[in-house]
Amino acid sequence: MGGHVEVWGWNTARWVKLLVDNTGHLQVDITASALPAGAATAANQATIIGHIDTLETISGRMYGFDTANWQYLQVEAAAQHNLRVRLYGGVNAVGVLNYTSSHIADANYGLVTHANLRLASSSLSRWYEARVAMDIADGETGITFMPVALMGWNGGSYDRLRVESGVAFNLRVKLYDGANGIDSQVVDTGMTTERGLAVCAAVYGYNAGGSVLTVWARFNEGDAALNAMTGLLTINRLYGYNGATWDRLRTYPTGILKVGRAEVGLLDVRLTAAGPVGAAGARRLYWMLLNPSAGSSAIELTDAIAAGAAIKADHFDTTRDGHMVTFDPPLEFSIGIYLETFTNMTSIIFGYL
Repeated sequence: MGGHVEVWGWNTARWVKLLVDNTGHLQVDITASALPAGAATAANQATIIGHIDTLETISGRMYGFDTANWQYLQVEAAAQHNLRVRLYGGVNAVGVLNYTSSHIADANYGLVTHANLRLASSSLSRWYEARVAMDIADGETGITFMPVALMGWNGGSYDRLRVESGVAFNLRVKLYDGANGIDSQVVDTGMTTERGLAVCAAVYGYNAGGSVLTVWARFNEGDAALNAMTGLLTINRLYGYNGATWDRLRTYPTGILKVGRAEVGLLDVRLTAAGPVGAAGARRLYWMLLNPSAGSSAIELTDAIAAGAAIKADHFDTTRDGHMVTFDPPLEFSIGIYLETFTNMTSIIFGYL
């Protein structure tokens, strides 16, 4: 279908036909139009293009504010793109110092610090400042004056701690138990320079009833022991083993311990004729008291309870003298003691167990 289209525009009062030029471009009257400020006119476009060209040649910068103006930040060097910064302590800047040691090149810098090391002198008369000096040998620095005193708090102020002596530099200390100090005393009257801890101690032990009792000390007595020498007050019993059980050792009324032929439970019997000595059984014979009736007396003993056994021991005297024969160690009999021969004898008393 053939035809054409017409473009119309509203002019606030009526519709009018829009016109084109002889090349077909829409005709626009910009002098009579009400364009807003900064609209895309030919003049504004030229200005914008100029700004864009400028932006393409600008390098970016970081800025910091110095309390009055904005200043661009710097880097270490063209080859070292490390951001340069400076340390501050409050409003005070931290500076740098150029080292001149033979071990450190002049171009190396370090932080400048202000520190005073103060140490107490040995006389405590004042505080001294420790200073630094160069070591001539290798260029190292070190502290040239540093008198040091260790201090301790006495509850009200600081006091200097002491050492043992001018040649023995051992720190002097005192032991405490809570608030109570542990003192020292001379160990012995003959050792006036040797001292030991002064302690109060009590020794305790259990009694037969299970109670804990104090073990007391007392003066030694008798046998030339000095009264100044003290020892533990104890009650002891001596025991001996009889091969099967333990039994208390006995003493005479004078306190002398009964041993050997005065053994515990020693028995004695007097015989006036041949026969068994006491009851049958294992026995130990400790002594015999002989009373001959004439010279050439003789006795023989066997380990038996009847006559006829082999002789275990015999004794012969040529004179009529009463005397005692002892056996130490005692004669052992496993069956019993039997008096086999009894010649020219009035009586014999046997001490046995």
